Order: sequence, then structure tokens, then C-alpha cells
Amino acid sequence: MLRLILCVCVCVFRAIINHFNPKIESYAAVNHISQLSEDQVLEVVRSNYDTLTLKLQDGLDQFERYSEQPKEAAFFKELVRGNSRNTHTQYMGHDTCLHW
Repeated sequence: MLRLILCVCVCVFRAIINHFNPKIESYAAVNHISQLSEDQVLEVVRSNYDTLTLKLQDGLDQFERYSEQPKEAAFFKELVRGNSRNTHTQYMGHDTCLHW
């Protein structure tokens, strides 16, 4: 599912870039500007926003339920604890002070 969402995001970004890049380059050429300011780019985007069309992507109506405590949380918790113990042992020479 995450792979699908990432793919959709990349497709949307690519469509936006492909739509606005030629318009920005044209604006720069017509106005003999080598480097546009943020305001000029924003002006081009605003004036051409209504012509931007994005395809509706399939599969966006499916989602994974949000979980406050994902199933990987226990794994990462133990991983961090283990690394903390190892670091403490390495630098302090013992782990008798650690109480988890």
C-alpha cells in the first residue's frame, strides 16, 4: 500500500513539474529574464493553475488503519534498549546501573 501511495505522489509531482516547467521557461524567455524571483514563479503558477489537470489515481480509496502503537513499536523499543545497554556497558564498563 505504501508503495502505491509513493508511486502516486511521484506521478503527481512529475505531472505538476511537466505542466509548469515549460510555462516558467516561456515566461523567462518572453521577459528576457535568466533567473526568476519567487514572486515571478508564483505569478506563473497562479496564472496557469486552472489549466493543470491531474489524473485520478486508482487505489486511493484503500488505506491502512492508523495505529497509535504500530506492530513494529515493540521491536524498535527493544532495539533502542539493547543499543542503550550496549553503549552504557561500552563506556561505563558495566551495566549494573541500568534498570529498565
